[in-house]
Amino acid sequence: MFNYQRTVAMSDITDGTSTAIAVSEATVGNNSATDNVRQSHVRNQAFPGGVPNKFWTKSQLDTYGTQCLTGTGNLHSHKGREWANGIGSQTIFNTMNGPNTTNPDCHPCAGCGWYDSAGIWSARSQHTGGVHVLLGDGAVRFVSDNVDLLTWQRAGAINDGGVLGEF
Repeated sequence: MFNYQRTVAMSDITDGTSTAIAVSEATVGNNSATDNVRQSHVRNQAFPGGVPNKFWTKSQLDTYGTQCLTGTGNLHSHKGREWANGIGSQTIFNTMNGPNTTNPDCHPCAGCGWYDSAGIWSARSQHTGGVHVLLGDGAVRFVSDNVDLLTWQRAGAINDGGVLGEF
């Protein structure tokens, strides 16, 4: 729902505010080189060829996640710490990977700031089994880690035309 340097009005949420995720929980890195890679952010990992701009398959996400695990020499372990910045991996997340995925957060850029690049920044929590999300209409919902991936991805899109049932 929220995007870096892009204004989104309520009228832009054509798929409905009751099914559009606005905010999710996130974990925070411990600012240590020994940080859990899944609470950190890996830089400089090119997206695999042939992936779409949105709605990657589980297989594509897992392949990229495995690739990102090889790039932990460029690890930023302060994910979520600078929440006031409003940038990817700090406060911005997307619904590419499912909630609490085992894949690390990652993006392809090496020379740019981590705030001006495409990337995969996942919803994560300390809860067992899912994450709390705030929907566009103000409702709060607990979403299971086992939610259907395409349903989760569509819940993060505000105007893709997809019809969502309960999730």
